[in-house]
Amino acid sequence: MSAGYFRSKGEKFGSQLENQKVETSKNINILQTNLKHKNYDKNVLELINNVLKD
Repeated sequence: MSAGYFRSKGEKFGSQLENQKVETSKNINILQTNLKHKNYDKNVLELINNVLKD
């Protein structure tokens, strides 16, 4: 297998990972918005914020 093969596989994986990160971020933002509008327990919001910091 050539270096090009592995490079293309790595780039594909990298772009998939980046897309997954973007999608996850969108979902977290939606969840945060929903939680704020429904006045859920502040501990839940704090937990989400802690996850985002990591």
